[in-house]
Amino acid sequence: MQRGSWAPKHCTPRWHVAIIIPYRDRAAHLNVFLKNIIPFLQKQLLKFTIFLMEQTDGVAFNRGALLNAGFAESRRIISNIDCFVFHDVDLIPEDLSNLYACASKVRSLVTGRRHRRYTQYGGYMGGATSFIPQLFEDINGYSNKFYGWGGEDDNARHRVKKSGLKMMKVPWEIGRFTMLQHADDSGNPHVKNMKVLGSDVLPEVDGLHTTNYEVKSISYRDHFIRILVDIPGPDT
Repeated sequence: MQRGSWAPKHCTPRWHVAIIIPYRDRAAHLNVFLKNIIPFLQKQLLKFTIFLMEQTDGVAFNRGALLNAGFAESRRIISNIDCFVFHDVDLIPEDLSNLYACASKVRSLVTGRRHRRYTQYGGYMGGATSFIPQLFEDINGYSNKFYGWGGEDDNARHRVKKSGLKMMKVPWEIGRFTMLQHADDSGNPHVKNMKVLGSDVLPEVDGLHTTNYEVKSISYRDHFIRILVDIPGPDT
């Protein structure tokens, strides 16, 4: 078995799941996440590979571009992945019934977070979301235009709707997560003024197939594959 991957030996899993994690400067969170998510996925008897998509310093964090790059690079490394879960490093699932698998619809795995008393998120598409490859391509992935915190998940929800697709959420009592504590992220000062349905962030003109990134290094660890990428700034 390739480093970074795991599969049960006594059965044939329905899915080979890629866990795509957008990441920068969260080593403590990564350690906690891996200690929790690996046994969680093993108990679900999934074949899985974890891809840590780490952005270099110098440019504001771009979650959407990292997820797009993770989709493209993971498929280049492993050709037979048939389910993708795009997952933040600071979220820990609480219920083993929350199956990390895919369906014919986009699946939002998060219904609430403990620190917010599990408040339900009606149209939320952030945190942890699963796609089969074709659905991700149908919406042209995430927008690459949102630097700093916020915006790309709202835009993704509109992409799903615009493409005529449906989003399903796991039951509220199952989709509960613990969020690891951290200082507030550096937000995008322009996000409130950016239009998540603006002409420059629609899937026809911006997304997976226009993602600009450079792979700086790929390293295979025992529990994940680390891909360090450079994302150009918004004016590049």
